[in-house]
Amino acid sequence: MEYYLLSVLFLATLYYLSFIFRSWLRHDAKGARLPPGNTGWPLIGETIDYLLTAKRGVPEKFIEDRRNKYSSNVFRTSLLGETMVMLCTAEGNKFLFSNENKLVQSWWPSTFEKIFSNTEKTTTTEETIRFRKVLAPFLKPDALQNYIGIMDTVTKQFLQEHWHGSETIMFHHLAKKYTLELACQIFLHIEDPQRLAKFQRSMQIISSDTSSQHKQDIMSQLLQETCCDGQYLTESDIANKLFGLLIGAYDNISTTLVSIIKYLSELPEVYDNVLREQMDIAKSKEPGEPLNWGDLNKMKYSWNVVCEVLRLLPPNLGTFRAAICKFTYEGFQIHKGFKFHWNVFATHKNPGYFPNPEKFDPSRFEGNGPVPFSYIPFGGGPRMCPGNEYTRLKVLVFIHNVITEFKWEKVFPDEKIVYDPILIPVKGLPIRLFCHKL
Repeated sequence: MEYYLLSVLFLATLYYLSFIFRSWLRHDAKGARLPPGNTGWPLIGETIDYLLTAKRGVPEKFIEDRRNKYSSNVFRTSLLGETMVMLCTAEGNKFLFSNENKLVQSWWPSTFEKIFSNTEKTTTTEETIRFRKVLAPFLKPDALQNYIGIMDTVTKQFLQEHWHGSETIMFHHLAKKYTLELACQIFLHIEDPQRLAKFQRSMQIISSDTSSQHKQDIMSQLLQETCCDGQYLTESDIANKLFGLLIGAYDNISTTLVSIIKYLSELPEVYDNVLREQMDIAKSKEPGEPLNWGDLNKMKYSWNVVCEVLRLLPPNLGTFRAAICKFTYEGFQIHKGFKFHWNVFATHKNPGYFPNPEKFDPSRFEGNGPVPFSYIPFGGGPRMCPGNEYTRLKVLVFIHNVITEFKWEKVFPDEKIVYDPILIPVKGLPIRLFCHKL
């Protein structure tokens, strides 16, 4: 009996001490608390739960479950072996984006850093600023207007080669092929079919004959760039930068097209409205006349549809930031080294910003549109995607050419879209094609 009482007393003491210790961890000397949360299992934390909800096609569930559990729009978890804070409001997004390089900075897992290792002795911030300067001439309005004719021509050729005459196509595969071919032609001036095929198979940058190109492209611009010590960039650094660019122009846009095709096949009223707008533009053109800047600016309803697609199914879940100093946010103490994960679904599926969030409603983007920083498919702040306008042009050119030629239906009506870690249709989104009758 005495042994039993001692055991109970010992366990009670341990519980009390652990409670005191946890309370001490949640408060600093001034009484500020850490965000509520649970770090889960050692090392893996709550990573498995996060990945499972994404692979089931409901990534917002991870956020909603914890927001409801802690009754807080700020919570703490553990992902990828790191203490991770999530801010679930438009104000939280604004805070992260507006404090870039002040309180937080970009952060990626170590495995990602190893893949994209940089041989230069420069900071990530310096790298970003310099690469954006390289991209700027190619993504400014004057340059983008020149791309529209190329986009229109390449898209027509691609549809003629891969869509016409086919009853069924594997859309995701062809979308990746299309977006990569177009990106290579616009940014690298790689037009030869054999070189394009080799590039598509390996996704490796080939620069052996760049000196013979008379047109200025991003490849030749990077070959002229020098490091802080005056040395030219290494082949590895150039490949890393181009690979990052092509990921944005390849994976992100191809998965956006997947989502557009999915919703237009499921929503006949939306399809008809887009078709009507695009046919009006097509009828205003002379035979063989390519699309131009003015035409794309008339595609207002079509772009609202794209925006709603990106709200419901953005290509990526979000990215990461790291606290570079100790600070307080909403009364919660954030320690230096804590990581942040801003996730698009924290606001995109929030009924406070988008009433009836599961409903497909392009009218959300009419007038003043959504609350600032609640709609963030392209990120925000200094690291906002520099190619968002390029994406708009490319997607609208694709929609115009496809919808004025075809109607389609999904081979598997209930095919799921999941994140692993980017958006993927589980069966490749095969579709049946029906050419419009003239």
